This record gives sequence, C-alpha cells and structure tokens, in this order.
Amino acid sequence: MGRSLVAYLGRRWAGYSLRVVADHFGRDPVVISVGVKRLEERLGADRGLSHRVEILEKNLIRNKKVVKVNYLCLSRSREKCQEK
Repeated sequence: MGRSLVAYLGRRWAGYSLRVVADHFGRDPVVISVGVKRLEERLGADRGLSHRVEILEKNLIRNKKVVKVNYLCLSRSREKCQEK
C-alpha cells in the first residue's frame, strides 16, 4: 500500500503522473494505477484509513519543506535522489 499511497498523494498534491511514480519505483504504470484505484476504494470504505491519510496530508501541507524534498527526489533518478 506504500507505493499506492505515494502515487495517490503525488498525483493529488504535486500533479505527478502515475508513470513518473512507476518509473521512480521501477514498476509498471498499470500496477501503480491498479494500486491507486484499490486505495481510493479503500479510502471510501474505511473511515479509519481515510482519517489517517487525511492527517498525513495535513502534516505534509503544514510542512511544505517535506513536499519539496519529495518532489525533487521523484523528479530525478533513484541514484541522484540518494546522493542528496
């Protein structure tokens, strides 16, 4: 669920395509897409999960520095991200 959550949040808050997230994790975009769809379904059905994701989103918005770091790392190759 971790990759799906990253893809969901990346698409929602940073405008990342699922292809960019898939490339970052070395996965097929279809796999990421299916994961995001399942996550969205779970968010609709599980109020506890939805609440935890909402808290995570609020924390990321409050600390925009974290979002910027994630943005830089997702836009580069994994090796360059690890160098910084």
